[in-house]
Amino acid sequence: MPNKKILLLGATGQIGKELCLYIKENKNIDLICHARNRVSAIFLLNLNINCVVCDLEDEALKKEIKEADVIFDLAAPSSGNLKETKNFYKKRINYLMKYVNPKTKFIFASSMNAFGLSEQNNKLKNYLIPSSIYSANKRFAENLIINIAKQKNIDAFIVRIGHVHGNLQKVSIHLKNLISNEYIFEIPN
Repeated sequence: MPNKKILLLGATGQIGKELCLYIKENKNIDLICHARNRVSAIFLLNLNINCVVCDLEDEALKKEIKEADVIFDLAAPSSGNLKETKNFYKKRINYLMKYVNPKTKFIFASSMNAFGLSEQNNKLKNYLIPSSIYSANKRFAENLIINIAKQKNIDAFIVRIGHVHGNLQKVSIHLKNLISNEYIFEIPN
């Protein structure tokens, strides 16, 4: 049985790096990561992780999109107002979905913030009004992916990520140190 091919978009970000470290240990997976430039790809290349370094619309990446069994899309804009961010997602998602094979599983990394959580609204449920522009943008991207995937008969999944833990995260290192020093954690009523 051939290895599954996983394409990781947004591989050079916080979550992407952690996911790369985890997936690369599995010998039954061919991991291909995308980086927009060589500087951001250095982390991946130093770990001998297969990496396509190019713009989103490059032919080399288009080929990987078409051939992938699973695509993780972890990319997000680094800045921009509401309109610019929505345009980023609209252009990106429409482009990706144009080349995704219907047999491919497409996974979009969203955020727990998409629920509309805030300090006042902290019960885990979908709130009618997003709590921030970031939340509104993530909801917009989620809905766009779901609608386009449905039209193209693509299996799309939304993963709303909360806190990020892993080998590279300071909070995880701090927790490991506490545990190794026999710190006692108390959970209040």
